[in-house]
Parts: sequence; structure tokens; C-alpha cells
Amino acid sequence: MKNDILNNICSELVRVMGPVAPVVMADKIKSLGATNEDFPTEKIAELVEIISYEIQDERSRIEFQKGALDQLQHLETHMGA
Repeated sequence: MKNDILNNICSELVRVMGPVAPVVMADKIKSLGATNEDFPTEKIAELVEIISYEIQDERSRIEFQKGALDQLQHLETHMGA
């Protein structure tokens, strides 16, 4: 489930950033001391925040944040949070 959320967030990022998005996301995951496989669920919101700083266009940044928020809400709903 968590990897699905990370993949969906990456897809949101690709929509606003283009093909470099997976590289940016992997770099930010690594900067938080993790990998896709062991990324802590409780740090997903932090990941979205630090990725957002990489999006220069404000409209695109907001679009990404909204899409990522939808993914986080989906995760919380399925985890019973």
C-alpha cells in the first residue's frame, strides 16, 4: 500500500515536473535517509513538502500538493487513521 502511494505521488510529480520527477523524488527520499522499500509512512507528508520546494511554478506546485494530499488522505482512510 505504501509503495502504491509513493508511486502515485511520483506520478503526480511527473505531471508537473516531467521526466526528471523520479530522479528528484529518489533524491529527496534518500535525503530523508530512506529508500522506496523502507520509506516510513509517517514521513510521507514531509517528503511531499520538501519535493514541493523543487517545483518553481506556483500553479504546478499547488497542483502537485493537491494531488499528493489526495494520496495521503487515501492512505489514512485505508490505514484507519
